[in-house]
Amino acid sequence: RDRWGGGTDGQGHKVRGTYMLAKNLALDVTVFLDESAISGEGKSFRRYQADLTARF
Repeated sequence: RDRWGGGTDGQGHKVRGTYMLAKNLALDVTVFLDESAISGEGKSFRRYQADLTARF
């Protein structure tokens, strides 16, 4: 799903951090703080995403 339900009337922030669990293993955490329909009554959305990356 995209950030504003297919519309263009929105704004938001993206905060991302990475933690190295081991030499070849990383944990990435991303938080999306979005608000749709900023010109009228809007809805706030908060989405969390975690990625585990292994390098070979």
